[in-house]
Amino acid sequence: MPKQKRINAYLAIMKQGTDEQAQPATVVKEAVSQEAQHIPEEQIQTPSKIQKGVEAKIERNENKKYHLKQVNMTIGDERELKLDELAFTYTKKKKKRVNRNDIVRYLIDKISIGELLGVDLSKHEK
Repeated sequence: MPKQKRINAYLAIMKQGTDEQAQPATVVKEAVSQEAQHIPEEQIQTPSKIQKGVEAKIERNENKKYHLKQVNMTIGDERELKLDELAFTYTKKKKKRVNRNDIVRYLIDKISIGELLGVDLSKHEK
């Protein structure tokens, strides 16, 4: 016997609400408190100001000439300890803090395809 499909109560209510004719919203004018009456106009966030800010942020992001990609990888306990040791020793000797990502970026920048082709990568798997 096939399993009966459970109906999500929230979705059922939403579907029921969309099936019925929507009633027009009632607009209620709210009274403004005394404190709110003294807020300077430039500090008030209207929907148009918010939209302009969002559009400006999108435009700034579109004008950037680079896009960063995030990489996640598993390196194992021994490699993790070695990477931490490299970062710690570098920081200790140079008196400048460096993290794991900086070391991996450096290694990627410095390796050439010739060096990579000269290595049997199957020996360096997880």
